[in-house]
Amino acid sequence: MNPNDSDSETITWLNYAIDDLKTAKLILSTTDDWIVPRNICYLCQQAVEKALKAIYVYENHRFHKIHDLDSLKNNLPDSWKNFGNTLQDLSQLSDWAIEGRYPGDWTPPNVNDATTAYTQAKEIVKEFISRSLSFQDKLLEKL
Repeated sequence: MNPNDSDSETITWLNYAIDDLKTAKLILSTTDDWIVPRNICYLCQQAVEKALKAIYVYENHRFHKIHDLDSLKNNLPDSWKNFGNTLQDLSQLSDWAIEGRYPGDWTPPNVNDATTAYTQAKEIVKEFISRSLSFQDKLLEKL
């Protein structure tokens, strides 16, 4: 894969992450009876997962097809080891990949959980875009 292909694929992953964030923000900003916290949390988990996988694509590294954000973050290439250090534990956000989509024996998220998930996801996506100078002009204004 030549560098331009990698950049193009990385931008595609990041655009998907941004789209998930925009949708989560839209739902979060609607009237109370339209806010569905579990959907917001799921979209935020997906945004972070796509942003982390974009790093692997950017660095031409393979990644496992998993939803565990801590595992994805902790196995980033060495040049990204300090990425996302403000969010040491992404396990709560990871949980929304499954729990947010299916009924089960778990406590559904509330609006505060959704707001926290959105804030965390936006921070991760924004950090990647900020660290990747070649993408800043194309993507940062979308957030």
